[in-house]
Order: sequence, then structure tokens, then C-alpha cells
Amino acid sequence: MSTAKRRRGHSLHLELPNRDAEELPPVAAVFLILFDVKAGMEAVDAWVPETVLTATVVELNESVEYKSLPSGLHNVREDLIYFVHDNGYAGISAFLNEPAEEADRNALMLAVGALVPLSYGRLGKSWKHASGLKELAK
Repeated sequence: MSTAKRRRGHSLHLELPNRDAEELPPVAAVFLILFDVKAGMEAVDAWVPETVLTATVVELNESVEYKSLPSGLHNVREDLIYFVHDNGYAGISAFLNEPAEEADRNALMLAVGALVPLSYGRLGKSWKHASGLKELAK
């Protein structure tokens, strides 16, 4: 399936595991990064929850794209990447490298990630969103 076909008709939706909401750190932003073998990285979509105040809107710049993908991504099938982002946010992304058609150079590589406030503890306890992000990436 080509990258364009995969994007069409699919909205960015994150379903979290059935847990008490107080256990999870709040999500400041969710993003989708695609890696095209020919064109490189592309931030495809980003979403900021309505509950995030306008004054605290997270800026998703190009550094999120680079931080969200693993080193040697061509050799990695799947991975979880943790990183620290600007202005007090921690990030987590679920990376997936799936076989694809020859038109896509035989690989579909993407990362689905989230940013959470660092104030919730080490890395903002972002790992609590890992299972939801892994499911979303698939």
C-alpha cells in the first residue's frame, strides 16, 4: 500500500488502555511522522487536545521528526523512542517499519508519538502511553 493510500481516510485517533485517567499524564500533543525512502522524513499530522490552554500550546518543530525515529531505522522493525522536547515536555514515539510494495521502495516506516509535561516525573511518565501508541502505529 502506498504512503498516500495509507494516509487517505485514516484519522489520527489515540485510544488509551482502559485505566483510571488519573494514572496517565496529560497529552500535550500527538503526532505522526512518515519516513519516505526517497524524500526523507515528513511530519504528516499533529493534534493538540482542546484541553491544552492556548498559552501552553506545544510547538512541534523539525526536531520532533528527528527525535522520533531510531538510529539505523532501515534495520529496525519496531521500537519505542523516548526524548526530551523544548519547553518542558517529554516525548515518546512508537516506530514501525513494515514491508510494503515496490513502489514504496519495499518499506513503510512511521512513528506515532505524544508529548507530555515533564512535570509529571521522569520523562513525564510518557511510557504510560506506550501501548496506545504502539496500537495506533499498527
